[in-house]
Amino acid sequence: MPFRYRIFLVLMGVVSFCFGQDSTQTKQKKVNFSGIVLPSRSPENGFYAQGGLVGIYKTQLSDSTLRASNTYLYGMYSQLHQWRISIGGDIFTPKEKYYVNFWYYSSFVPEKYFGLGNEVKPDTSEFVSYSVWYANTNVLKKISKNNFAGLVHTFEQASATNSESNGLFEKTKPTGNEGYLVNGLGILLRHDSRDYLLSANKGMYAEFSFRQFAPILLSKYTFSAYKLDLRKFITLGKKERNILAFQFVHQGADGEIPLRFLPSVSTRAYHPNLYRGNFSSWLQAEYRLRIWKWVGASFFGGMAQANNSLSGIDSAPLRPNYGMGLRFKLIPKHNMNLRIEYGIGQNTSNYYVAFYDAF
Repeated sequence: MPFRYRIFLVLMGVVSFCFGQDSTQTKQKKVNFSGIVLPSRSPENGFYAQGGLVGIYKTQLSDSTLRASNTYLYGMYSQLHQWRISIGGDIFTPKEKYYVNFWYYSSFVPEKYFGLGNEVKPDTSEFVSYSVWYANTNVLKKISKNNFAGLVHTFEQASATNSESNGLFEKTKPTGNEGYLVNGLGILLRHDSRDYLLSANKGMYAEFSFRQFAPILLSKYTFSAYKLDLRKFITLGKKERNILAFQFVHQGADGEIPLRFLPSVSTRAYHPNLYRGNFSSWLQAEYRLRIWKWVGASFFGGMAQANNSLSGIDSAPLRPNYGMGLRFKLIPKHNMNLRIEYGIGQNTSNYYVAFYDAF
């Protein structure tokens, strides 16, 4: 068995053991679990089967103001013969003194390549296969109520194992086309007053991160990347039956940027590899309502763009999107939803099935 698979089996065992230890205390309701295998769909994966175990818990039960943490173990296999095994979570220590969130995965990903620039066509693409190791860890310290600051570490090792002979990928030769290892460190500032992390009813989320990738960190390429992510959630009425949600994202990168790190348009309806550039931005709004007990609905819309320079914001085309969907509450206590949505964009449309809200 390859060494990397052994590593994941060990990690899976450790997580399972930890969950098992907590599950012996179910009488005190220390941990809530959701385990499910589900047929799903997204534009980058097509149809796929996903399954996993999510544990939602508090690191200190006696603290009523402490928000719930979550840890998950997840696997997927798609019709495109993609697979991924991942471990991740968001953990608040007692009194929210520290906030740690992480996502680690190993995957084999045949994914669509549309070419470079923001004028590519949705119906022109080819498949490129990647084997990927990825790790992202944020360790934040509370500096005041709902405000955190800390360090971020991102690592990715990717190799393009297969592409079409004389196709778009070979002709355009994007940075990182022969495989790469990148390793970066940076800073992260976060304000997070959301009531629930998985599907907020109220509160605000604001994050700014900056990462530098450089040879001194054993990175093959030298580049920097930043991201601003602002979200606001407003409860209409007293029973949290109607929610207005807003998000604005702006991200940029400069230097020798591997293809998979190029900022892209990632709003619903668009394949996340379709429109990419050195900069991307989007604004979206969503109306969520509860229809009956554990069944809800959503209506959303927004605009996005990708461009290669900040001066190109005025001339880069705007990519609209809108759509609607249903939500089914899996763990009511922690507001964990399953969502099924359909999004329509400019010359493209897609539908989604996922365990988590879009933002």
